[in-house]
Amino acid sequence: MTTETTRQLRYAARQWEDAAGYPSAVLSGIAPAGAHLARGGPHVSIEDLRRHGRYPDPSTPDPLGRPTTVVNLRAGAAIDMSVSRADMVKAHGRVYRVWLDPTDPRRRYVNAINVWDGVPGNLPDRFDFQTGERTKTDRSHEWHCHADFVRSRWDEQAVGRAAADLAARAFVSLISGESRQDWIDREGPALAGEDGR
Repeated sequence: MTTETTRQLRYAARQWEDAAGYPSAVLSGIAPAGAHLARGGPHVSIEDLRRHGRYPDPSTPDPLGRPTTVVNLRAGAAIDMSVSRADMVKAHGRVYRVWLDPTDPRRRYVNAINVWDGVPGNLPDRFDFQTGERTKTDRSHEWHCHADFVRSRWDEQAVGRAAADLAARAFVSLISGESRQDWIDREGPALAGEDGR
């Protein structure tokens, strides 16, 4: 296996676990487990997806057909975070609020997030920020949140360190519950350089 975790993924995971307002958060994983390798998906690098016959993978192309460039073929693009039911409900509300707002610029960095609303009997939701779809996912997401990212925007080799760092900060802002406007106000100069992407 050649899948590597990037500096941006490690930063986002650390912030989510320690500073985003989830007392119960424990990192479940960034690098792929055996099951991820078998079925493919965003935890797995493009190199490993190819090696296991799972490329092209739906997590790699831009679902809206925009041109993408992925240079680092060894990088994964997802984080799993175990949380309590109360923290899962909190995450669901924060994610849902951003998913509802198609003008929120943080959406451009996140492919999808799987979270549960905490209601017994309800299957967890998968909020896709690129297609705007809301679908159901498996019950493992009752105890862990899964976030996967637009590979081309998190790829430091493709977009540069500043842009990849901005992608990680956008996700941390989203999962922390920061308002759209507060994030835009704070990141204004960095966002100005992103407008053409």
